[in-house]
Amino acid sequence: MRKTIKTILLIAAMGGLTTATYAQTIVVAGDNFDADPLGGYGQVAYDFGPPAGFSPQISISTDNPEGTNTQNCAITFNCVAGETLNFGLETAQLTCTNNTNINLYAYILEFDLAVQGVSIPAIGGYQPGATIGLFANGADIYYPPGGGTAETNLPASQFPAAGTGYKHYSIPVSQMIAWAEPLLVPTNATIAFAMGFYMGGITNNSTDTSTNGVEEIDIANLQLLLITNAAPPPRPVMTVLHAKPGLRVFAQSAGALTDQEGFGTVDVNQSWVGATTYPVTYSVTFQDFKVVNGSQFYTQMVGAYSAGVNPYIAYAQPNCFTWTITAEEPDFIWSIDWKTNSINTGVVPNTGNPNVFNVATGTNTTAGGVGTWTLAFDSDTNGTVTGPDGIPAHFTLPSEAWANGYFADPLTICFGETPGSAAGEGQFFDISKIAIMNVAGTNEVDDFTTDTNFDTTLWNPAFSVTSTNAVVLASINTPYWVNWTTPALNYGLETKANLTDPTWYQPTYWNGTPLLIPPTQMGPGMIWTLVPNTCLPTADGGTNEGVAGNAKTGFFTVKNPPTAQ
Repeated sequence: MRKTIKTILLIAAMGGLTTATYAQTIVVAGDNFDADPLGGYGQVAYDFGPPAGFSPQISISTDNPEGTNTQNCAITFNCVAGETLNFGLETAQLTCTNNTNINLYAYILEFDLAVQGVSIPAIGGYQPGATIGLFANGADIYYPPGGGTAETNLPASQFPAAGTGYKHYSIPVSQMIAWAEPLLVPTNATIAFAMGFYMGGITNNSTDTSTNGVEEIDIANLQLLLITNAAPPPRPVMTVLHAKPGLRVFAQSAGALTDQEGFGTVDVNQSWVGATTYPVTYSVTFQDFKVVNGSQFYTQMVGAYSAGVNPYIAYAQPNCFTWTITAEEPDFIWSIDWKTNSINTGVVPNTGNPNVFNVATGTNTTAGGVGTWTLAFDSDTNGTVTGPDGIPAHFTLPSEAWANGYFADPLTICFGETPGSAAGEGQFFDISKIAIMNVAGTNEVDDFTTDTNFDTTLWNPAFSVTSTNAVVLASINTPYWVNWTTPALNYGLETKANLTDPTWYQPTYWNGTPLLIPPTQMGPGMIWTLVPNTCLPTADGGTNEGVAGNAKTGFFTVKNPPTAQ
């Protein structure tokens, strides 16, 4: 029988880092675009689903050059009120030279940017600005996790006004979000620069009919600089926490406040419409709701959809019925909203979209939001929302024909969260149970506190925009969460049973099994991993944990580089 470790002690992060002062910078990669032929440019120039004639044009241009430059990289697109903009640019891969330091803190990204046509602050939507990114060694701009990437947001307020000329930007790469370290490798690296826009439309398009609302963004003097003796970042601070059984959903993405992480139903017959037995109920029980105000948990029901789960189905599909729970202490706010016949839009009412509606809003008076929340339907059109305070609130949908036309089966349900604010990035919800009853398809009743594995016959974690590591099941076999502060993805977690042992051991040493999830960055500032029993020190110091059981004491550290074993 396994023995749980009784004593867990922390050892300070170990590594050979020393402090230094900045001295000078050298250019390791760049493009002033003067040597590039005029015309189409870049590896990727994309636009998801625009009307004909609205796609951006990416080219090398002689318009409005900067300084000694005779050319620039130009992104042009048509500004029309209500047009959804989801486009971007990735340059060709640029060869790096003399980049002898692999760490992000040693690099600065610099470029000049000008705006012509319509000022960027006049653009509004889900992300009113742009995401600036570096993509190493051929990593993909569409789905950056899994490749060497770093990203940051450039708010609309930081763009120069249209017609005012170039503005210079200097962005420490260490302040960007690193999806996979090391982003840079010595001498043989290639780097692509990217700028991606994800917006809900133009709120104040150009009134100059001669330009027809044409927007142009010019980029010049693109450089990646190496700080030759950069001061290293602080050593990581590590914490070990007991892991209570249940399902944890992290707000992993720090790319946009509207990014969702979560999971969806495998069965696609989850609708309440036309049920043979009422009430049809959808309930979620939270172990804790310890997130900042503005963090949101969604239950999104996507009608007329049976093609499996992906991060964008609620946005891209035309019909979505959404139940939102928002953390707002002391009361928690819930909302029922829907959109119909509206592709590539969020389910947010009062945004000028005539196809998005709010049907009901209410509050829950139970502090902390902990407990069971239930959405119930007594018929195709009549429903209630009941929070942990036990007080039901009634709502009515337009008609039986309306419900049948938009939200009959096939219907897929996605459960997920958004941070709502920068402070919410990296936080998490812990769920103890989800129960879906009396639907035509599979009744999804899952008590996560008793599960030993995440049940992929019921749930598909592919709804997460960042990675499936954002959804993690803790069980009785995974006793500890371990986290440490960034930037430290190139550190490794190590353990030993006692301090008299001169050697630290990687978790796989003890029983040949890996950590339940690899150390994963959640939000901008924290690395998380979940430690199973089989990755804890054994009583005999060997690799037969199943026979000897766990040691009575254990020690953790994070090391850079990890111990070779």
